[in-house]
Amino acid sequence: MPNFLKTGLRHSNSPQSTCFSPFIDKGPFMKNLLMYLLTLLLVSACASKGMLNPTPPVTSPETSANITIHRAIPRDTFSDNLVFTINEVDIFRFDKGNDFKFVLGEGNYIFGYKHGNFSDPCSVDVEIQAEMDYVFNLEPGCVIEME
Repeated sequence: MPNFLKTGLRHSNSPQSTCFSPFIDKGPFMKNLLMYLLTLLLVSACASKGMLNPTPPVTSPETSANITIHRAIPRDTFSDNLVFTINEVDIFRFDKGNDFKFVLGEGNYIFGYKHGNFSDPCSVDVEIQAEMDYVFNLEPGCVIEME
């Protein structure tokens, strides 16, 4: 018998060959473990709250500004998965609080928000100046407004 059949791997020409064959052929324990891990991965990816990615780095305190992003969108089933973006990168997913505070270096950015991972983001170009305090409201109807 060829070695690949002894190890539980299927020949690549076999119609039943899959990339998971080495795991599935080891019995129900490995199959259940694999399904459990895949489910856990999918659930944790969808349920992440708070920081998703770091904000752009600040090079100097003298050239930075304080930013507050205020969620002015009421919570409901559709908007409960609200994600704030900077330059089209997911930065923060709102959870219990309505504010996200951070420091950002001066410059031009694209601020945005979207509902979950599958909607098109609303966005606006912003210019951040050093040593300022900014408050941006995320409002219904794809509105991002500076106070």
